[in-house]
Amino acid sequence: MRHQDAGALTGAPVPMCEPGGLVIGSGFVAGAGWAMELAHLAPGHMASLILLARDLYPHGALHDEAYARALLGYDRAREAPEVATGIAMLDAAALGFGYRRYVDMPETLRAGLRQEIPDCAFLARLRRELVTGLYGQPEACAAL
Repeated sequence: MRHQDAGALTGAPVPMCEPGGLVIGSGFVAGAGWAMELAHLAPGHMASLILLARDLYPHGALHDEAYARALLGYDRAREAPEVATGIAMLDAAALGFGYRRYVDMPETLRAGLRQEIPDCAFLARLRRELVTGLYGQPEACAAL
């Protein structure tokens, strides 16, 4: 898993899996060759969702864009609060591992964290919806 360190811009690393991936505070999530404008989700929340989706369904052949497209349904006014709560829950659990945020954790520790909360409704819903959201994309399936 590769990460883009934007510490020089924000003072904190921004997790993205593609080289050149960046979360822009104006409501955009961008990667190498793609960008997505967000209407309701905070860009950091979308970045967390993309990393979480990669953790749940890891496919090295897929770019972040495929994961972002699968998660676009969460960028709605009624979904954003649930996403914020779910990410806050993961970030709070990360504190128990000595990290401020879920996205700051190494991949092996993120797996351990998810195993400690297997019945989490947020994760269960995300797993279910990613099956169709991710594998329902012809481009994603062709890349696998």
